[in-house]
Amino acid sequence: PAGGDKPLAIWACWDEPMQGAVAAMRQAGRTDVTTVSINGSPQALQLVKEGDLTATVWQPAFQEGKEVFQAVLDSIKAGASWQPKDIQIPGIVVTKDNIDKFMAEHPNGL
Repeated sequence: PAGGDKPLAIWACWDEPMQGAVAAMRQAGRTDVTTVSINGSPQALQLVKEGDLTATVWQPAFQEGKEVFQAVLDSIKAGASWQPKDIQIPGIVVTKDNIDKFMAEHPNGL
């Protein structure tokens, strides 16, 4: 199999492509691949819960939208003097080890 005796992983830049990768791995009987994606979609959270996805990084979309909107307003207000800035909004890495706690804290996650 791919990877031989070396660890094998798949990273997807968002959850939806990972769903296809997980389906392909199920069909191939692969259980030895570490899988990580981003967004924390309901489908990805379910795959984590079922043990088919190693992790998804949940992102607080509401907070992200709020921060981006404020940055746009700030840039309009500042005009030509506006300078780009780094806005950091921490996500939560959701795995089988913390999915129950995550769901208790974010009941609308699924």
